[in-house]
Amino acid sequence: MPGRDFGGLQELLDRPAAGIDVDTVDRLVGLATSLVRTDDAIGTDHLLLAVALYLRSVVDPGGGWGEDADVDELGNVRTNLLTAADAIAGEQAGAVVVAFHLAMLVDERRPTQGVRTRLAERFADVVKALRTVGADGLLYASGDQRLLLSGTTGSLAPAGSDLPGRILVAGDVPLPDGPTVSFIRSGAQLVDLAGRTRRPVGDDAVFVANPRGDRRHASMDALLLRRTFYPRSTGLGDTGENTSGLGTPDEVRARLGASLLHLGCGVTADGGLELAGSAVLEPLEITAGPSATAGGLAVLPSAGGVAALTDALLATQFAGVVRFRGAVPDDVVSIIHLLLHARLADAGEEPAVAVAAVRRWLADPDRSPSEYLPPWLEARASDPDLADPAYREALVHHGV
Repeated sequence: MPGRDFGGLQELLDRPAAGIDVDTVDRLVGLATSLVRTDDAIGTDHLLLAVALYLRSVVDPGGGWGEDADVDELGNVRTNLLTAADAIAGEQAGAVVVAFHLAMLVDERRPTQGVRTRLAERFADVVKALRTVGADGLLYASGDQRLLLSGTTGSLAPAGSDLPGRILVAGDVPLPDGPTVSFIRSGAQLVDLAGRTRRPVGDDAVFVANPRGDRRHASMDALLLRRTFYPRSTGLGDTGENTSGLGTPDEVRARLGASLLHLGCGVTADGGLELAGSAVLEPLEITAGPSATAGGLAVLPSAGGVAALTDALLATQFAGVVRFRGAVPDDVVSIIHLLLHARLADAGEEPAVAVAAVRRWLADPDRSPSEYLPPWLEARASDPDLADPAYREALVHHGV
């Protein structure tokens, strides 16, 4: 339901009856009714109608016909909510949080209906996907609301402070302390990614570094990482040695099926890769073609536009993406990437586990320098400033 203001709906449901404007509710009912009657209506349009009808049941129990009218407004709420339930299971966090809240409100007034239980049952495919990828739960975060879909029991309930050890998070929020975390956009994305076999990173590693000659540090990083962990990898751009191409859009596009794609190039504001010369590989070119059945891992630079690039990479080809959510200095990026690849290639850890380990290392004031660090990074690696929370909070894993 692109563009729908779920935060606004949640706020309306939280208001006491006296704070709800009747005219606003009537307009919402009219709009939602019109949407569900169109030929191109989508499943979650019924969620909007369910919310609108519930609000009307609060401000006018007779459904607009007076308190004594024989109108089963709550029954209509339940019907529309459950009509939308299959679509809600694949939606982003805002829709799920609103639907669950509404189900609880209906169950409070009619406990025998079991709407909350029936809603959770529609998440069966998402629960199956959680089990496939080895996650304990999916945390839906919207505003100050947190719901946890359990991969063990299939229950959907408010999340407590004691989260399981391996979770996925739908919603762009700070990482919770404790568990190993990956971000996803929605239940639908999880189901899609769970259908891709995750490839070992060393199978077919590709490095794209400094194709425009403006990121010398990326060339040094690629040289060190390839020599240390990926001696049979492909290098595009200026990777220092054993380069197989200049880093043109055609060359990069031809290698989007890589088991590992390490990008050391610029990224435009809308997620395009800044490649050789002045060429840009746009997100639509990345997502063109059929979805892969085996997904690799992409490791992104600290640059603008990486959120859009992440979406494009996960749309068809990759199972996971490691990126930075904020600006990080080049030397810190170099250290993080070296430690990350040591975990991925040498220790054979899953990407989310490797990211969590690097984050813990950054936070440790007594951290021991890694044996893989070159001399020019050793002093920086022991710098107390490296424990700056902004650095570890920036490092995240998306996907599975």
